[in-house]
Amino acid sequence: MISQQRIDLVLGPGHDGQSLQPEGLPASEMTEPQKAQFLKLIEARLDVINDDDLATLMTRVRANLNQTYFAWWGPTEPVGSSYFRVTGPSLLIEFSPQNMGGDATQHAHNMYRDSANEYGAGWARAR
Repeated sequence: MISQQRIDLVLGPGHDGQSLQPEGLPASEMTEPQKAQFLKLIEARLDVINDDDLATLMTRVRANLNQTYFAWWGPTEPVGSSYFRVTGPSLLIEFSPQNMGGDATQHAHNMYRDSANEYGAGWARAR
């Protein structure tokens, strides 16, 4: 837990090519059950990717898991408006509830970045 105060997306639109230094808890310091939960969280946030590409990405995530970090900003109550970030060699995930004039838990942004394939540029080059 970095702070009890929620933050907004850090690398949203307009931050192409930028990266963040990992912070928080590295998977190398997690127990095996915590690592299993961490992998489930990562896969749940990436579930919009087609199955073939997701399988390839998750193979890279597993290979780099010990160098992947989890960081949290915000309250820890079961229903809360909290931001979290996953930072690793093969991905960056940000989950950020947005206060759009109401309940921030009702409008969340989930952002995934791959510095080796920004906005699918690697896939576009392969075509």
